[in-house]
Amino acid sequence: MRRSVLLLLSVCLLSAGTAPSILAQAPANPAAVLVFEVDPERLRESGMLQEPEGFAKNALTKTIPAGKIELSELSRIHGAVSAPTDLQSLKNMAETETLPMEMFIQIQFKSAELAEKAFEQAKSRGVPTTIAGQQFFAVPPNQKAPTNMLVHRYSQDTIEIGTQGFLTSPNREFVKDKLAVAWPQMPTAAIRMAFDLDGVRHLIDYEAMSNSVVAHPAILIVKETSVVRLGVDFSGDTLLWLSFRSEDAETAHRIETVLDSQLITLKNVGAQAISRAGPEMQKPVQAILDSMDSNVDENDVNLVIPNPPGLMDALDKAFPFLGIAN
Repeated sequence: MRRSVLLLLSVCLLSAGTAPSILAQAPANPAAVLVFEVDPERLRESGMLQEPEGFAKNALTKTIPAGKIELSELSRIHGAVSAPTDLQSLKNMAETETLPMEMFIQIQFKSAELAEKAFEQAKSRGVPTTIAGQQFFAVPPNQKAPTNMLVHRYSQDTIEIGTQGFLTSPNREFVKDKLAVAWPQMPTAAIRMAFDLDGVRHLIDYEAMSNSVVAHPAILIVKETSVVRLGVDFSGDTLLWLSFRSEDAETAHRIETVLDSQLITLKNVGAQAISRAGPEMQKPVQAILDSMDSNVDENDVNLVIPNPPGLMDALDKAFPFLGIAN
């Protein structure tokens, strides 16, 4: 079978965004600024995860230190990440060999037996350690991984990987405040994430953004959005759902005005590029461009893009190495 796309990695990459300079210090008692969830079954339904091999399987093994995990064995991947105190701590990661933020990933299997098999592999590769009477397994020093990462059996069918500070904390309330409100309101999708912009403002350099031709138009959106929510799906009626939550309806309309201007620019660029695309891609891409219109619902600015017919087949023909189709 063809190699498939490991979309989980894109979620991890999105959580690693940085800004050009440090403006302030993060608050104490860190809370999650990013929550994400991957539904492997919905990805399989779309053909995006057909029997991964090669790159995809190797990438998963390195991302999740629990041995060789088959994606067909998983029912849910869920996690959250806090913000680092400052950007310098990210630059110092190579020296400190630790993650400068708290995080966790829960990997839920379809059965306790599958979880047990994966956990036994993780145990064989990890270094056993006991903290507050609970057993964890640390990543071996020769694995070139953060030394503050641990693995343990969260429940019968779930393995949890995370930083020592979070996994051993008596208070597991990590997703709270605005994210705790926004997350349950997310639509069902293959990939879902919610991002708390207020929680990373100490990392944003607005002056640098204002000097950037690309970033300058987005300053108002960044300043006046509190939470960004994103859902991506390939098997349902909706391909993408993007929402910017603001403090009130008046602010939402200001965000919509700026967003619409950016969408017009994107449509113009897309219209120029579509002429160079293959005939299979032109129709679904044009349908996506035509659907790029935002709307305001109370204090939310929403962008909903339907899943156009023929998109997956077109992607498979344009990029056969991704292994999208069966």
